[in-house]
Amino acid sequence: MVTTTLAAILGIAIVGGALRSAVRTLVVPRAVADRPARLLFVALRALFGLRLRRLDDYASRDRLMAAFAPLGLLLMLPMWLTLVLAGFACLFWAAGVRPIARATVLLGSSLFTLGFER
Repeated sequence: MVTTTLAAILGIAIVGGALRSAVRTLVVPRAVADRPARLLFVALRALFGLRLRRLDDYASRDRLMAAFAPLGLLLMLPMWLTLVLAGFACLFWAAGVRPIARATVLLGSSLFTLGFER
């Protein structure tokens, strides 16, 4: 009972955080600090930093960094979808769909409308 309640609360928090992040990033017309977006861009910057260490001329570094922001923006949609998937999987599990893998498959079929689940 307590476990399912905690899973439901966690699921609501994850889904709410993902939706809040999407709205703050796409709708709000001014700069607003957003933790999921920040974590994504910090992780992406660390990956770019690994490649930047091997480049020694400015033109190559500039060419690589020109792809940083567009790639970060493109990766935000899969990040939000993954968060929503994880949050709703917790909610489905709390509602009685067992095991968690079954809840995830059921939700994936609903979220992406692939139609592989009956």
